[in-house]
Amino acid sequence: MRGHSSGSLYGAAAVFLFVLAVGAFITVAFATGALDSGIGRLAYKLRSRSFLLIIGIMVVFAIAGTVEGFAEETLGFYALLVPLTLALGYDRMTAVGAIIAGAGIGVLCSTVNPFATGTASSAADVPIGDGIVLRLAMLVVLTIVTVAYMLWYARRVKNDPEKSWSGWQPGDRDVKADDHEPDSLTKRQILVRWLVGLTFAFMIFAIIPWATVIKGPDAKSFGWELDWYFPELTALFLLARVRYDRYVKFIAPLMGILFVLICVFLAVAAWLG
Repeated sequence: MRGHSSGSLYGAAAVFLFVLAVGAFITVAFATGALDSGIGRLAYKLRSRSFLLIIGIMVVFAIAGTVEGFAEETLGFYALLVPLTLALGYDRMTAVGAIIAGAGIGVLCSTVNPFATGTASSAADVPIGDGIVLRLAMLVVLTIVTVAYMLWYARRVKNDPEKSWSGWQPGDRDVKADDHEPDSLTKRQILVRWLVGLTFAFMIFAIIPWATVIKGPDAKSFGWELDWYFPELTALFLLARVRYDRYVKFIAPLMGILFVLICVFLAVAAWLG
């Protein structure tokens, strides 16, 4: 996997375009009604067991973080998970915290992460398996503690919305899970949901350095590895569009995303200065 080795400004531009492409992709998918309906159905099924969503998100991202160093790649998942947590009665911080804390704990306790443990082991000339039991124990304990804390925060916000750390945007508290099962999806909406799911699954497959994870930091890449990073992922989300005529509708909703992207550039500029 490539990092920002081509320069900080280039790296910031790559993140800028990636977030813009994901935002456009998700906005178009929402325009079809497929994601709204899918989120509504999932929220309905989890309405009495919503804590399972938080646990699932954090465990999955912790595993991805400890195995592959999954960190900035989580950017694409916020647009999917924030609406779902809102529908379950939580705030935006619940989704953001679950993603960041889950992936962060995984990276912190990198068991076989080739970009942290693998590189350090190679530099120290020791096997990557040295100390793996301790790292696994740390991963399990810290994941349990972090999940418990996020569940406590989520329950606190759900019972008393005024205690939200992130506050509420207009309309946030109007999004609730239905008391009855939502209408069935149309064939077109089902196809769009499959497209979204497969696109994100392919993204994960494309960025994982499989040979390094399986065989160690010095292993040669398998022939089928893609070794993608932000430029290729940006192209993926731009190509995985639903219909061209709906793309013209994504510009206005992306104004909020543009503010985040400007912050990325300002942060890099401040760091370089």
